[in-house]
Amino acid sequence: VCILPDDMYSNDLYRFRLMLDGKDLTTHSVNSPEEYLSPKAIERRIKHHVPIDEVDFPVSQAYLSAIRARGMKVITQSKWMNSVVIECSDSLAGIGLCDLPFVKSAQFVWKQPAQSLENIVIKNPSWQEIVYPLRSSGESENYYGHASLQIKMLHGERLHQAGYRGEGMTIAVLDAGFRNSSAHAVLSGARIAGSHDFVSPGNDVFADNLSEHGARVFSIMSANLPETMVGTAPDATFWLLRSEDTANEFPIEEDYWAAAIEFADSVGADIINSSLGYYVYDSPAESYRTDQLDGQTAFITQTANIGAAKGLLICNSSGNEGNGKWRYICFPSDAANVLTVGGVDKNGQIAAFSSVGPTSDNRIKPDIMALGSSVAVMDNSGNPVAGNGTSYAVPIISGLMACLWQAFPELSNVELIELLRQHASKSDSPDNNYGYGIPNLFDAYSKALTYTQQLPVAEKGSVRINYTDNLLFISNLNTCNDSKKLISIVSSQGQLLTKATVAERLEIDLQHYSNGFYIISITDENSWYSCKFVK
Repeated sequence: VCILPDDMYSNDLYRFRLMLDGKDLTTHSVNSPEEYLSPKAIERRIKHHVPIDEVDFPVSQAYLSAIRARGMKVITQSKWMNSVVIECSDSLAGIGLCDLPFVKSAQFVWKQPAQSLENIVIKNPSWQEIVYPLRSSGESENYYGHASLQIKMLHGERLHQAGYRGEGMTIAVLDAGFRNSSAHAVLSGARIAGSHDFVSPGNDVFADNLSEHGARVFSIMSANLPETMVGTAPDATFWLLRSEDTANEFPIEEDYWAAAIEFADSVGADIINSSLGYYVYDSPAESYRTDQLDGQTAFITQTANIGAAKGLLICNSSGNEGNGKWRYICFPSDAANVLTVGGVDKNGQIAAFSSVGPTSDNRIKPDIMALGSSVAVMDNSGNPVAGNGTSYAVPIISGLMACLWQAFPELSNVELIELLRQHASKSDSPDNNYGYGIPNLFDAYSKALTYTQQLPVAEKGSVRINYTDNLLFISNLNTCNDSKKLISIVSSQGQLLTKATVAERLEIDLQHYSNGFYIISITDENSWYSCKFVK
């Protein structure tokens, strides 16, 4: 199968997405994940009981070699989707790749006249919101400064007061460019682990010719200027990833997004903040229909489904099409386990531009709402200004979810989403304008705290582990076999706190342990077992 636009002609450059057939020629094994996954990615899979399978295997090098042997340039690839995007100057050459035995289909995803490559005109995509000066108000006269309303609307300040500000959590921000983000980081002390440009690999995501939309999104989470602007996760660590091409709108941006989210997984990100959504393209034949909002069809949605299955918490803006012809959420926000965020005004009423649901298979979307009108963001000089759009609502949620996950690292991404839905203003009567409503992060925290305190920590076979009244008991060790057990306790930061060799039972006083998440490992000459507990 090969899908082509109607207006192709011979002096263009073309890019095609090749869907490949399996990974039969791979040299990789699930038993050696360190060959293709980073230690952080492996750690997250173990922590959340996510299996390592062939979906994690890189695209077959044998396939890539065969494609390059045809004179094709590989632009980007997705191991999760088992796809490759190639570029050629002859559309017939791209079509010809369909005769390779491992190519299932080829779809046109991008076209650019060769003579105009150096003269790209930046367009204003629908997601790029207008910013304007903030009006002075009493809200600026407090610790959170101009960001007070957007945090307090969700009771996020109480989560911060409990000591959870995102420390130890990593958020990957997928956007169109981060002009001035480095200045913001210096100004507010934000932690940037790194950056990458998937549209133009090797380019600087902070470059002057790129959008600063990502910088404003980033500032909503990372700002740390008391009484001026404090963000939702000021102590988190960030990766800044460019996957949106503002020069044009073609399906290849879904491939860039896929490459970015896979990269985020590989470097150990916990949360994806995506202010991007797609439905209409410059080539009408490739645009989506509303009946395809089924959580399964779009390439980007399928990628998001895999990312969620791998344990990533994906937070995506619903879109700004609420008062337009399309009206509905955009892709990949139709994915079931993507946390889709719509926008409200200061009174909690849905913003006119906020995209609505349902999905085409009649699921509730968006999931939740946050402030989307007059959101405090930092401008290119590092000063607070106001912005409108659901892409400013989603980082409010992403940052506070980082704080909640910091408090309860044993919870899965799906459990966190459900926890948020259960503690939102419309949890008893969700609809397709507000979803489950405006969440109360502190109520969600309090419920999770009660739940985790009531549960025994673990029971594996006849080995019992329990925690009560600052005492940790590990017992029945001698029933597994007669050998002694080496028991270690490691903090969430990787610090070894206890190491002991015992035969039957171990009791540890945790009075001087700080509140948080710990990993217990029990090993002997024949076996290894680990579990988590929260003090």
